[in-house]
Amino acid sequence: MRLPPQPNELIDRSSRVIFTFDGLHYGGHPGDTIGSALYANGQRIFSRSFKYHRPRGLLCCSGHCPNCLMTVDGVPNVRVCVEPIRQDAVVESQNVLGSLNRDLLSATDKFGGPFTPVGFYYRTMIRPRRMWPLYEKVLRNLAGLGKVGGATGHARRYDTEHRRARVLVVGGGRAGRAAATEAAAEGSGVVLVDEDARHAGVQLEGVEVLAPARALGIWEGNLVPVDCGTVLYRYRAERIVVATGALEQPLIFPGNDLVGVLLPSAVRRLVRDFAIKPGSQAVVLAADERELGVADDLREAGVEVSRVVDLREMPLSRIEADSHKGRVWGVRLDGRGTRCDLLVVSSGRQPAYSLLAQAGAHVQYEPERGIFVPGDLPETIEAVGSVTGDGCHTVHPYRAPQGKGHDKSFVCICEDVTTKDVSRAVAEGFDSI
Repeated sequence: MRLPPQPNELIDRSSRVIFTFDGLHYGGHPGDTIGSALYANGQRIFSRSFKYHRPRGLLCCSGHCPNCLMTVDGVPNVRVCVEPIRQDAVVESQNVLGSLNRDLLSATDKFGGPFTPVGFYYRTMIRPRRMWPLYEKVLRNLAGLGKVGGATGHARRYDTEHRRARVLVVGGGRAGRAAATEAAAEGSGVVLVDEDARHAGVQLEGVEVLAPARALGIWEGNLVPVDCGTVLYRYRAERIVVATGALEQPLIFPGNDLVGVLLPSAVRRLVRDFAIKPGSQAVVLAADERELGVADDLREAGVEVSRVVDLREMPLSRIEADSHKGRVWGVRLDGRGTRCDLLVVSSGRQPAYSLLAQAGAHVQYEPERGIFVPGDLPETIEAVGSVTGDGCHTVHPYRAPQGKGHDKSFVCICEDVTTKDVSRAVAEGFDSI
């Protein structure tokens, strides 16, 4: 449901935008994303997971997880939590046999676990060899996310443009804007790239701002392809400043992928940006002041906050979510049960170092803080802000229970990798996972 107008909300309540989702008409406001409009209309299941076809809902609201992938106007795998709403858009769920609420392939979650470990198709379908073409055909139809093809999927035009920049700043947060402003004071040719649409209206003197736009990588010769929707800019930069910040990390516990488990930043964005009440009763588990502060946002939004746990001061030996039809309806903390339909969790923040690692930086684990920190950067690449590890830490994980009577604990929700899969890989001798 929508909340009363918020001080800095992004939506324009004076008009409506109508779109369809799986054949039904829904409405939102200019400034909404497709995901926020669906959530405001009561939609909670957004996708089915890659392997087990478990129901998945919003988690990050920043485009960094697979939970909101849908097909929009024929284009598969669109992250609807950051995709702006538009009139008459045709939005469809994907990776389902049946519907989002009743996916027939969810039988793999209930009955297929023991028979579908990681890489099962290489082990159980190699004999008889003459049957492999049939196995392959079935697996190819079941694997993957979304379908490519059809006239609507190729209706848009994509152009490529080559550009040069003296300084290219990736990341439009506080550190990125400061770096861009400082570089602009030394001369022209400064470009700031950020994937958040909220930075589209940012104006910095002497800086060209591209938003929403994504830097896809850093290649030899400081080549940085930047995706701006229908245009791919291929930048050659004399100097690159990476200010990609840090990402909140989910906790690992049985049921950590259930619909209703959200990161603090996702809750804050639903409330502040889109004026949406994210749930009725919440439990907050977090590991720093910024994340714990989401409890105040929830109370102001009219959500009953049943319990707030600072994981730094009160480490928990056991966390387990209770569910009903794939949705959270409670959580047990060290055996003590609490009812909730919204479980807000984070183990801390990890530097978003992927661009730096791809550019050749050496990434090293710091066990004291529980984070990976990039170092030994190439000569023409600089890192500023949280991506360097400043202000980042995670709480040490506990051993999630496994086996009968416990829900799955997911280490990677993108590929449906569980703690049991990791344990099996270690037992089989793998040392690089």
